[in-house]
Amino acid sequence: MKATRLWLPLIVIGTLVWCGLYFIGPALTGRISYAREEARQRAIRENLPYLKQADGLSALLREVSRAVRPAVVEVRVLQKTEWEGRRFRSRLEGGAIGSGVIVDKDNGYIVTNWHVVSKAGEITVVLADGREVTPEWVRFDRMTDLAVVKIASERLLDIPVGDSDKVEVGDQVLAIGSPMKLPQTVTFGRISAKGRMITARSDTYQNYLQTDAAINNGNSGGPLINMAGEIIGINTAIVSESGTNAGVGLSIPSNRVKRVTRQLIEDGKATRGFIGLAFRAITKEAARELKLPHTRGALVIMVAPGGPADLAGIKEGDFILSVNSRTIENSQEFRHIVADIKPGTTIPIELYRNGETIAISVRIVLQPDDMSDAFRP
Repeated sequence: MKATRLWLPLIVIGTLVWCGLYFIGPALTGRISYAREEARQRAIRENLPYLKQADGLSALLREVSRAVRPAVVEVRVLQKTEWEGRRFRSRLEGGAIGSGVIVDKDNGYIVTNWHVVSKAGEITVVLADGREVTPEWVRFDRMTDLAVVKIASERLLDIPVGDSDKVEVGDQVLAIGSPMKLPQTVTFGRISAKGRMITARSDTYQNYLQTDAAINNGNSGGPLINMAGEIIGINTAIVSESGTNAGVGLSIPSNRVKRVTRQLIEDGKATRGFIGLAFRAITKEAARELKLPHTRGALVIMVAPGGPADLAGIKEGDFILSVNSRTIENSQEFRHIVADIKPGTTIPIELYRNGETIAISVRIVLQPDDMSDAFRP
């Protein structure tokens, strides 16, 4: 009897411990594993500046890769098409793979390209650890080729978004993504140029970083990473006659990514400033013929009737020199500066007309969905 009383508490305690390990253990183990991975990633990123100085390029690249790869995802897309049989039905066919990067682990926000997800019937996000997640929503902006995908998942890791204005030609970078359906591929290169534009996207907002890090089909939407482990661009296109890597990759600068994705998350769409001008760049020959002081500016070729520029007194033939106290190099730079200004803001514009420099104030308005309508009488 006494032996039974002695053993009974031990049996009860043992049963409780076993139950706890059986039911609670896996979840607890998962949380501990995630906490360790998060701490490891943070420690690696904080140590990168010291590695750059002490351990050489290979060690630095290895550690940058380890720090950022857990936040890079694969975006699998099935397209929806309609076909006619006995009745109209929809089906999913075809398939494509792009890339993306987690920029906010707490809210599950992933940045990718518009052209990756815009025609999708179904989207699956494959995390670095192999988990497959269906997005809660997708929002995108064609004019900048950016999209935000929101997922609900635990144990996410993200990458900080850096300042692309600080990027210089010659800086070393990594491109990470799923080229040719090969996930978690890391390529190394440098910033080859800044402010690039391509004619195939002439109606969009371009100010690309150019890199010689290998970028191929499937890299779209993946991050371009600096040696501090920060996102400084979202890879979007290549320039190549063969359609594969030719050493000319293009990436959307991170500062534009931050502006557009914030608007997509908060407002559901991107908004841009508009003053109602059409313009073109100026060659040296045209500058001589038109008696302009130089080629650094934008020549006004059309003014939207009743638009902000028209109301401010800007005319066809005016040569824009600066906007918002910032000297412009060309017409595309002028277009980008205006688009990034919040509607409702009044800005100074300096222009050249008939041998004189004139200062004019213009109130920025919201860019219409169809800008061609704004220029119709």
